[in-house]
Amino acid sequence: MEYSLDIEVQLVCERILDKGSVLLFGNSEDTLKVLKKAYEELSKNNEFLCSYIQASEVKEPLDFFTPILKLKFGENYRDRIKSFFELHSKYPDRIGIFHLTDYCGQESEGKTENERKLPIIFVEGIEELLFKLDFPNGPNKREEGIGNSLRGGLHQTKKAIFCGNVKNDKSIAYKSTLGNYGYMFYEGNFAIQIIE
Repeated sequence: MEYSLDIEVQLVCERILDKGSVLLFGNSEDTLKVLKKAYEELSKNNEFLCSYIQASEVKEPLDFFTPILKLKFGENYRDRIKSFFELHSKYPDRIGIFHLTDYCGQESEGKTENERKLPIIFVEGIEELLFKLDFPNGPNKREEGIGNSLRGGLHQTKKAIFCGNVKNDKSIAYKSTLGNYGYMFYEGNFAIQIIE
């Protein structure tokens, strides 16, 4: 990695350690390198529970939540939050699944060490992820879901930190989510870092 990108990684890590969520803008190759390296660096810190999500691999909301829940509760995460899944199977609606954010955050009084750790969620293509989950039927048909849940259940409560790279700030996905002041989890919720 080039020297200037090493400095960018260090700055991202410092911002995150200062309990701040970060959006990375700039050349998508460079922002991806910085995102991955920051993930690697902070994964070494035993105080955090770091997960890495690729927007392209998320087909449904559970694809987003599963890696975080597995890190926190282990392979048997469904047993740990059995009541949620029982209720959701009785009353399945798309929005209800987003209540899983209630189980993804740091629990200061948690039973296990992993439950007490602060989650840092790294998202490759964060605007694509938010758009895919909140606008499954196109840009004019938003469903209140992931953006509201992540902001209200994790970001504002400081129960998790987010770091994501923006692949295309000119896209409909970006303009509908992070670039839209009316969207709950818009870019103003993040520290902005431009990778040049």
